Amino acid sequence: MSANRERVIGSIRREVLGHILITNESHAPQVLSTYQQHCNEHRPHRARNQLPPDIHRSPPLRFVRDGSPWGSRP
Repeated sequence: MSANRERVIGSIRREVLGHILITNESHAPQVLSTYQQHCNEHRPHRARNQLPPDIHRSPPLRFVRDGSPWGSRP
């Protein structure tokens, strides 16, 4: 669980705080809300074959050598 939190905090630091100056305490929730909306609606995700998390479209399954969508390692 802590690794997931660290990844999210690192993403926020790199993608938000490195580019935007937070001017006061009321500005921070606005900036984080905008970033959350961007991540949840527009930003491409590797797990979705670089598609944004749009609920109306799902990524096609990618089959590997053994025919299963998950694949197995030898």
